[in-house]
Amino acid sequence: MTTAKIHTYTGKDATVTWDAARCIHAAECVRCVPQSFDPAARPWIMPDNASADALADAVNACPSGALEMRHADGTSAMSAYAASTCDVRADGPYYLRGALVLAPASRQTRMALCRCGASATRSARRTRDTVI
Repeated sequence: MTTAKIHTYTGKDATVTWDAARCIHAAECVRCVPQSFDPAARPWIMPDNASADALADAVNACPSGALEMRHADGTSAMSAYAASTCDVRADGPYYLRGALVLAPASRQTRMALCRCGASATRSARRTRDTVI
């Protein structure tokens, strides 16, 4: 299983965390709020360049769950999902949303699971076998 590489970006209204190990570079955040998510800039996440609501929309659009956000008061900006869904992309991953459990210690709201069969990680192989 890959080790988390979590980076924290703090603004006055929100703190965004990015887990580089989970990121699949789908760029949904960049499409949603390019003024706050700019891969060419350093730092690449600038929470103060957009409203907290816009940031929350971008973070919740992240298909892998690599992005998370907390408001300045500490409350989570993550969406609650009424139902679990699986969106199968042509020649792409499974995008899962809901109350998800990959392994007993890993509870998530969003995941992107590779289905090519070429993954070298144990967790990806186990997930592929579980989902199919």
